[in-house]
Parts: sequence; structure tokens; C-alpha cells
Amino acid sequence: MSVMLTLLSIVFEIPPSMDGWLSFALFMGYNITAECCFAATLGKRLLGIQVVRHGGAAPTWRSAFYRNFGKFISPLPLYWGFIRILTPSFPQAIHDEVARCFVVEKRGASNLDPHVKSP
Repeated sequence: MSVMLTLLSIVFEIPPSMDGWLSFALFMGYNITAECCFAATLGKRLLGIQVVRHGGAAPTWRSAFYRNFGKFISPLPLYWGFIRILTPSFPQAIHDEVARCFVVEKRGASNLDPHVKSP
């Protein structure tokens, strides 16, 4: 990522003081676009998981934005937003709950609400 930022800074003559904002914009832009258009980033595709809303629909631009912006809130306090994924009663991170999304396995996408038991 730093190599790409360096190249972009040189090509577009971006001052070094803007590198943090450029990193933030690239992170948010990539994640939001990938989740909205393909329901998964490259890493999620490699793991065979995807992001969906209730009913199996791909995230909207708004829900993808909320989900990715919420990733900056999930570490507060003491990473509870991420740790709660491990709880069996509610396996959802705070940023997923804010965006009303779930992360599911692609092949297991028939039951998209983890709170509903399969027959």
C-alpha cells in the first residue's frame, strides 16, 4: 500500500502531509465499492465469504459506507466491537449491526440470518 501511495503522491504531486487522507480515501473507496458491487472484497472472496443484508441482497452504497466507517468505531472500547463476533448468541460485529449487514459463507448463503435456525 505504501508503494502505491508513494507513486500516487509523485504522479499527482500530493504533499506528504496529505498521505494519511489519501490512505483513508483509498481504504474507504476500495472497501465500499467492492462490498457494494461484488458483496465482497478480494480477501473475502478468497475466504469464500460475502457481506449481505437481510434477505440476501448485496449491501447498498449507504450500508457499505456505514459498515466501513463503523470499522473505526468497533475497536472502542477494548475491541469489544470485534470480540463480540465470538459470542454464540450474536455473531455480528458492531459495524455490521450499524449497517444491518451479515458476513456469511458464500455456499451457505441460503440461510442469511444467523438468528434463524434451519429446519
